Order: sequence, then structure tokens, then C-alpha cells
Amino acid sequence: MKVATIINDVAKELGDPSMVTWNRPTLIGLLNQAVKQVVLVRPDANSITENLNLVLGTLQDLPADALRLLDVVRNMGADGLTPGRAIKIVDSDTLVAFDPDWHTNTPVAVITSYVYDESSPGSLYVNPPSDGTTKVEIKVSKIPAEQDVGMDDTAFNDDATVVGLKDIYYNPLMEWILYKAFSFEKASASSVSTANTHMSSFYGSLGVKVQSDMMNSPEVKLSQQ
Repeated sequence: MKVATIINDVAKELGDPSMVTWNRPTLIGLLNQAVKQVVLVRPDANSITENLNLVLGTLQDLPADALRLLDVVRNMGADGLTPGRAIKIVDSDTLVAFDPDWHTNTPVAVITSYVYDESSPGSLYVNPPSDGTTKVEIKVSKIPAEQDVGMDDTAFNDDATVVGLKDIYYNPLMEWILYKAFSFEKASASSVSTANTHMSSFYGSLGVKVQSDMMNSPEVKLSQQ
């Protein structure tokens, strides 16, 4: 999805195709906000699969740019290129009931399970404790890189200047930008009403998917086991 496409379409919807009232830098800034909001509502909208270098022990930090964890898939060996045993999410209470001292067990190279608490989205626990020599494959949600609000005409019209989300998110992005644009005119009851309509449309366009995509949550998966 090209940045120019969605920005030009938004400008037309606003009745301002020349971007006089809402200039291009403003609209690109709103696009950046819209992208973040989509990923917050639908974490899998920008799902990245990568290796996590494990450190010694059970507590492991996710990459700094990760929004939240979607899954821990499998062991990948010391080189990160050797697929190994699959890893399963488990409940912390279950682990404690089975082995209260599991955090202090002998560190090993192969992980069998993990614990993830979405109230602490930046970290997870692995079981058994890692010896710090291997990697595991994880799926995480990340916010795409922001667009430069001051980009010149060449960059704006470049086919390579893309939003960072799939085309299926075109409508939600449009709705969020329109919501924020009309929100600027708080003195106008009509604009406030229009803004609220676009906000509702944004969440409505993601609502059904949110219900289904909640099933991607590690905690929801665990509850179904």
C-alpha cells in the first residue's frame, strides 16, 4: 500500500484534494498514528518471526521494538539455523504446582515450554532454565517504521514509499485518519459528529477480526488446552 495512495484518497474524502486545509505533513503524521492504532488493536497486523537469543536463566526479555509476544515456536540451536523441539505455552500456576523450584533447576540448551503474562508484555519465562547458549524462534508484533512527515515530492510519489501494513488495512487506516482530521474542528458540532462516526467505523472495521484474532493470544491459546 503506497503512502501517496492513501494520503491522496484521504485528501479527496476531506474535500481538500490540494491539501490546503489539511496539509500533507499533517496527513502523513495522522497516517503514522493510524498505523500504530491498527497494530495496537490487531497485534498480528505486523507479525514478525525472528530468533531470540536466550540468556542464562528463566527470565527472557523480548526485543526492545517488540510490542508483544504472539508465540514461541521452536528451538533453533546455538547457530539459530537448526530447527529443534517445538515449544508449548504453559500456565505458571501449573508449573509451580508441579515443581515449585522450576526457576532454579539446572540450565539446559533445549527449552520445552514458556510462560507469558500479557500484563508484562516485554518479557517471558522459559522452562527449563536456559543455559544461555541457544536461540528460539518467536513471533512478535511490531510497529512499522514511521513515515517522514517532511518527505519531498520524489519520496512521496515513489512506489517504494509504502505504509508497512497489508492492503487489507486500507479502510481502517482511512477511517482513523479521517477521525483525527475532523477532530481538529472541535468547535463544529457537525465535525465532531463526523469524527465520532469515523472512529466507530475504524473499530467496527476491525471488530470481527479482533474477535477472531484474539485467538492468537498466547493466554487464550493456553485457556483452550
